[in-house]
Amino acid sequence: MFLNTLPTYRQFVAAAKQFGIDSRGWDELDPDVGFYTTRGASSAWMESGDCAEGGFDVSWAFHKTPTAIAKLSLRQFLAAVGEEITVLADNADGERQWLDAFSLRLKNVLNSVWKED
Repeated sequence: MFLNTLPTYRQFVAAAKQFGIDSRGWDELDPDVGFYTTRGASSAWMESGDCAEGGFDVSWAFHKTPTAIAKLSLRQFLAAVGEEITVLADNADGERQWLDAFSLRLKNVLNSVWKED
């Protein structure tokens, strides 16, 4: 996944809240869709059959209220970042590349979580 296409924490929360609102009238998640994720570095969500565009999972927000999503979002975001770090480690060509990518991603994550408006 490309690091510059991942959402900030605020974008992730906004996308999850929108997904929670949009899915209120649904009976269930569509098993043919496969993935419900953030849409790149934005506050939107999308459906994807193969998740080729990447993005962080927002299916956990299905039928949840904005208040419930706000309570769960940091844990979900950090779990998604952890998965991303694992992917980076698995696909790194060398130790230096992995360390550089990890350092950059961690810096971006921390900045996005604690950045003031």
